Amino acid sequence: MKRVGTGLLIVLAMTGLPGWACVGGTSSGVHNLTLSVISQTLYGARPDKIIQFTQGEKVIISVTADEPMQVFLHGYDVATWVKPGAASTLEFTADIPGRYPLMIHALGDEGSSHGKVEILLGLVDVLPGK
Repeated sequence: MKRVGTGLLIVLAMTGLPGWACVGGTSSGVHNLTLSVISQTLYGARPDKIIQFTQGEKVIISVTADEPMQVFLHGYDVATWVKPGAASTLEFTADIPGRYPLMIHALGDEGSSHGKVEILLGLVDVLPGK
């Protein structure tokens, strides 16, 4: 099943955060994280490009980018279309432990004639809950 989420969550210019800023945290079982993709490179994750969550957490990832693209998380089959100047969200419950690739799946606007791509942005680790 493919779930695609879109929506304006945060415009970084309005928050005063630089494009590479990472804002994350857990509260009440919800993990919020802000990531940026600049020149097809992920910012906001650890230097090794690994993003960790704990099994059972509800995850909300806000993604911004400097060009239009589709960001896709394999394993959870969640995707979002990102447009420059606006944030889009990936939401899922981290219920399956493991390591999953976070990819750019398409460049260009949703529905454009641009071809599909497979560009690895980073890895999402879902650690077993305690």
